[in-house]
Amino acid sequence: MQFSKYGNKYTKISGISSLMQDLGSALSQESDIVFMGGGNPAHIDEVYKKFSAQIQSISTNEESYKRFFVNYQSPEGNLEFRIALSKLLSKELGYPISEKNIGLSNGSQSAFYTIFNILAGEHADGKFKSVMLPMIPEYIGYSEIGIEENFFKSQLPKIKLLKDNYFKYEVDFDNLEVDDGIGAICVSRPTNPSGNMLTKDELGRLDLLAKKKNIPLIIDCAYGLPFPGVVYDKKENYISDNTILVFSLAKLGLPGCRTGIIVADEFLIETFNNANVAMNLSTASLGPGILTNIILQDQLIPLCRGTIMPFYKVVRDEILDYINHLFKDINYRIHVPEGAFFLWIWFEDLPISSTDFYEILKRNGTLVIPGEYFFHGLKNNDYVHAKQCIRVSYAQSVNSIKKGLKIVYEQYKNLFIN
Repeated sequence: MQFSKYGNKYTKISGISSLMQDLGSALSQESDIVFMGGGNPAHIDEVYKKFSAQIQSISTNEESYKRFFVNYQSPEGNLEFRIALSKLLSKELGYPISEKNIGLSNGSQSAFYTIFNILAGEHADGKFKSVMLPMIPEYIGYSEIGIEENFFKSQLPKIKLLKDNYFKYEVDFDNLEVDDGIGAICVSRPTNPSGNMLTKDELGRLDLLAKKKNIPLIIDCAYGLPFPGVVYDKKENYISDNTILVFSLAKLGLPGCRTGIIVADEFLIETFNNANVAMNLSTASLGPGILTNIILQDQLIPLCRGTIMPFYKVVRDEILDYINHLFKDINYRIHVPEGAFFLWIWFEDLPISSTDFYEILKRNGTLVIPGEYFFHGLKNNDYVHAKQCIRVSYAQSVNSIKKGLKIVYEQYKNLFIN
């Protein structure tokens, strides 16, 4: 059987594919392995009960059941949900948004696949354009999205060292070049993996650079504002007539519903919907079905601010205290965790690559994510900092996370003994 270039790309198991297989196996098999990799949200009882009640309500109401389970949705997605969501977002973002500015997808990963390939790749004039990641490390899921090679260009960050073993990334605007070969700029906020929250000033400067080239600024809000709102310090929203915002229901606690939300100008949404129909015919309707009444009853934002964010903040603070005590005799730094539910740990003296360290940790009963996989679009792979970092999720039980971190500490120490 002969495959196209597109097909050949997926015949090879990439490092990231292999990594995801490890994570999937750890979740699906009964084992004692400590799972601190992946982006699965925590099980929060109050959130579970809220969503479960909505599912039961839909399943026992014949009209609702038919609307959300039996009938195909229109290419635009469920209208009632989009109207309710547009009103919520208009209020929270302080910017006029209509249902025509909202597109739905089967998960935000699917949304990025479509959006990126609409904006980047070979254009009608034969010129090739890339997606610019202006501050890496960035979300691991972007790396395999581009249909064509050399799909991403990226810029290394400025690293600001802070007291008490912390550090913070900042956009290096002095060296950031957005030329005519860029089709879009994309950032996640909070940043996955570091938990960094780009400031409103940084976003404004990126947006201005994008506008000068007549390209959009894409903001991945998977963990951000206004929902799920896993942001620990007061931060402002950012939206303009040039932004594409992408949300997800996954980090609310509904990853299995596969619902992504795109907020953009009407023409982009129309284009997205046309492409989405070709690939998916229709979007999944369970997520919109669960969320519609919660939004209409003004319960979503209170759930995020009063339950989801505080849950992760309490765990974050306890785990930070534990690390700062456990790691006190080794050289480490943690990126200031301003949002999401990850810790990005930098071992500046790590004598092997973080990928090799990952393999050692896996053999000893814990899974993390090695840093190299978050540095897309570099011309070479010799950036030392990338090989010194790991991402740790704290969406599991506190005892499990502490057990895993102790393994990380012990195996790090063993590297210097052996």
